[in-house]
Amino acid sequence: MKTSSLFLLFMIIGLFFNSCKNTTEPNDESVTVEISMDKLSDQLGDKDGTASSEEKQYVLYYFNSNDQMWVITNCMNAEGETVKSQVVRENFSIYSDAYSSEENFRKENQGISIRTQWIGITVIEKNNKIFVTKTFRSPGPNYASAEWEKLKIIK
Repeated sequence: MKTSSLFLLFMIIGLFFNSCKNTTEPNDESVTVEISMDKLSDQLGDKDGTASSEEKQYVLYYFNSNDQMWVITNCMNAEGETVKSQVVRENFSIYSDAYSSEENFRKENQGISIRTQWIGITVIEKNNKIFVTKTFRSPGPNYASAEWEKLKIIK
C-alpha cells in the first residue's frame, strides 16, 4: 500500500512539472504600443526631432474630432504574422497625412502606388495616452485597393 501511494505521489509530481512551461518565447497576446505625444506630433510635422507647440496642437485638435488616425508607416515586418511591440516603438515613422478611417484612407489614396514592395498602415488611437492599436502590411503598388495583412503586435 505504501509503495502504490508513493508511486501515485511521484506520478502527480511528474505531471505537475510537465504541465508547467517555463519558456522564453515572447508573449503572443495582442498588445498596444504607447507612442509619446512629442514623437507623434513631430512625425506629423516637420520631423526635425522636436515637437513644436503647433504640431502638438494639431494632434490634440485631430483627436478632439476623430477616434482613430490611419497613416502610412514603414512596414514593421515583411514576413510572418506578428511584430514585437519594441520594433513598433523603435521604427515608428509616418509617411502620410492622417486619415480618420480606413474608408477615408482608401478613398483618398485610390490609384496611388509607392515604389516599394511593402508599406505599413498603422492605426493610432488616443485615450489618456496615445497608442498604436493596429498595424498592417500592404504591397506598395496600388496600396489603397490592395488587401492588407494585419500584423499582431506582441510583447
